[in-house]
Formats: sequence, structure tokens, C-alpha cells
Amino acid sequence: MAHLNVSGSGTDRKVEIDPSVPVVIGRDQTATIQVDDRRASRLHARVVVEGSDFVLQDLESTNGTLVNEKRVTRHVLTNGDVVRIGAVRLEFQGGPATSKGGTSKGGSPSAAPKVDLGTPRPKKIDVKLESGKSRRRPETDKPRRRPSR
Repeated sequence: MAHLNVSGSGTDRKVEIDPSVPVVIGRDQTATIQVDDRRASRLHARVVVEGSDFVLQDLESTNGTLVNEKRVTRHVLTNGDVVRIGAVRLEFQGGPATSKGGTSKGGSPSAAPKVDLGTPRPKKIDVKLESGKSRRRPETDKPRRRPSR
């Protein structure tokens, strides 16, 4: 069975990948692999099965996901690939996705189970403050209200 060797988040561990369940990586408590690194987003990336391939998908993370030191948004994982999220290193070990009977799992990309990832993060825009400095904040339809003093 395929697995990820996780290191750099305090404790090294091996996480088995069940082809029937997506693996979500991030800081959030609901993540399958919780990462203790401020550079990781709450829901940073996930590994799903598409056909017989394990596919890593970046979930529009703020700081990006690296595979073999190259930034990716989607990557078909092969044995020995090193995924880096902040200072956390995840090494993929395994081959094609197989069912528990040992045969390749067929199907289309839509065969992978859906994971509710919550609402998407709003885009950020640059805002000029009265002091002349600029700051990034989420883009909304409404102007930001200042608290009354």
C-alpha cells in the first residue's frame, strides 16, 4: 500500500494512503495529516486517486506546494516524490493505486470521493490606508467599516 513519510513537524511518522479516501494535508483539525507550520494553509493540499494514479492537488494555498522543489497545483505522484509544505517534508512511497484485493482501481477522475473543503477563501486585494501604507485584505462587495471609538 502507498504511504507518505512525514518529517519536519515535530515527529516523524508514516501515513498509509487508502485509495478510497482522499488525504487532506493542512493545519486544520479536520485534516488527515495535520501540519504544525505557520506557512501551511488550514486546508493546504490533498491526495486523491484518479484512475490508477495518486494525484496531489494544491487547494489554493497561500504559500504553495512543492514537489521535488518545483511549485505545483496538480501533480501525479510517483515513487520517491518529495512534497514540501513549509518546513514539512512528505515523501511518497508506492505505485499505482490498488484496491484491497490488489487489482488496479479503475474509474474516472470523478470516481474519487468528494471532500467538503468548506467555502473557498476570498481573493485578497491591496487597500490603501489613510496613513499611506497599503495592506492586503479579503475582497468583498462591502467597504470595510471602522470600529467606533
